[in-house]
Amino acid sequence: MLCCYEAKKNRNELARGMTKEDFLEWKQGSFTQKIYALLQNVRDDFKDDLANGATLTGNVFGSSESTAKVVGIIYGIDQLLEMEVN
Repeated sequence: MLCCYEAKKNRNELARGMTKEDFLEWKQGSFTQKIYALLQNVRDDFKDDLANGATLTGNVFGSSESTAKVVGIIYGIDQLLEMEVN
């Protein structure tokens, strides 16, 4: 599993060779905006499920595994939504 530093470093590697202007143009595109909105909705649904106890299974091991998966999904989506070019 990647730590936060490594994940941010890898995320920035994806944008290598792309200018800030290129990235901003891509990010402001209508299709990209639709994808971002979809990702935000998916992330919010997972957060709601987590807050409502959807990962609680009655089994401590199953609950912790399910919770960890959902937290990881939320983290991954956040990484995509926060991507920038410096």
